[in-house]
Amino acid sequence: MQLQPKLKNTPARCKALRRLTPPKAALLALVLAALPAISQAQSTWTGTTSTDWNTAGNWSSGVPNGVDAQINSIPANICTVSANISANPNDIIIGNGAGVSGQVNQSAGLLQTGLTNNVGN
Repeated sequence: MQLQPKLKNTPARCKALRRLTPPKAALLALVLAALPAISQAQSTWTGTTSTDWNTAGNWSSGVPNGVDAQINSIPANICTVSANISANPNDIIIGNGAGVSGQVNQSAGLLQTGLTNNVGN
């Protein structure tokens, strides 16, 4: 068995190692860019309890706050905003996808997302 000589951390060797860092960083960036995007959390409208946006029971994960509000159906209890919303979703997504529809009615109040997109009376 042949032992490899122990290399000393000479200034020339350290400089050579530093030169290897940018390609490794570029390779890491390419690998990370190829990974699938992590989907953002969301709460989906179910309309189980009533038509009121501010009722937690009408959403799959409670009234959306800091997550996307997803409305991908038109159930018997159509999502209705009749007062300022009690929490700020990141985004309000209505009918997301081919052939998918959703509906939000607004009779009063302000819809405001965490990303400062406002819709209101």
